[in-house]
Amino acid sequence: MKKTLCFVMALAASLMMCVSAFAAEYGSLVVLGDSIATGYGLPGYVAGDNASAKDSFGNKLGAQSKEYANFAVDGRTTAELLTALDSAEITAKIKNADNVVVSIGGNDYLVPLATALMEAVYKDEELMELFASGSEPAEADVKRLTEKLEPVMQSAVNSVDLDKTYSNLNGIFAKIRQLNPDCEIVTLTVYNPFEGNTNMAFFDKTSETVLAKLNTKIYAAAGINNVKVVDAYTLFKGKPTEYTNIATMDVHPNKSGHALIYSKISALLSGAAGDNTQNNPNTGSYGIVVAVGAALLCSGVAVFARKKR
Repeated sequence: MKKTLCFVMALAASLMMCVSAFAAEYGSLVVLGDSIATGYGLPGYVAGDNASAKDSFGNKLGAQSKEYANFAVDGRTTAELLTALDSAEITAKIKNADNVVVSIGGNDYLVPLATALMEAVYKDEELMELFASGSEPAEADVKRLTEKLEPVMQSAVNSVDLDKTYSNLNGIFAKIRQLNPDCEIVTLTVYNPFEGNTNMAFFDKTSETVLAKLNTKIYAAAGINNVKVVDAYTLFKGKPTEYTNIATMDVHPNKSGHALIYSKISALLSGAAGDNTQNNPNTGSYGIVVAVGAALLCSGVAVFARKKR
């Protein structure tokens, strides 16, 4: 009996040690960014509560960290994140962090895109009627919508100031590095949820050029500041229906998408970087999308995606 008790106690102690080691695998972690990092679109997500989506890559990493703080905000742009880094609370957490993960940049182009779409619809009675009806458009209606909206959307894309985005990204990474020279910083590139969907080819085409350039800016700013990059571009390429909620007109990653992102960041932080952590950008287009832009943009996508049966 005593031997059995000793064995059980030893086993329990061993398991406790394993659990403790597992929980603290990544030391202290800080997550910064937009709705990709908040877990928007996942089951259980509650706006403003970054702990609510248990399957988000941030929360999965946080569960294995000694300390964890997630300061991501739905709809956040690079300019807003740069300003947020002046917060005393965020500054204190970064100073004591072993790892900082950043997901930012998609809103810099999505907000102008969504705004242009909304303004175009409100100014055009025909567009307003079609968008408000909720009915499935005929082929002729889709063609007409494309003719009207494509130049509007392209103009919005052309207005995106990627030089400013680069400056903000550089400022974000430099600020983190200044606060904590020894921490590991990881950032994500941007994916395109519309890729390969013929019904959404218009949105795919509109996003293509600006997102390819945006990813290049992310890599450039990361390189200057010794930031590692997890290439969401390659991870999601050709599989947006598998890794996002685009089937329900939500461009955010689904549970599988977050699990994939988590696995690559996890491997990188544990010193076993996978094939999708690169030093040079792939020039394809990918779009990180967040709550503010997504609601507006997907209202347009839904019209283009529906076809008359």
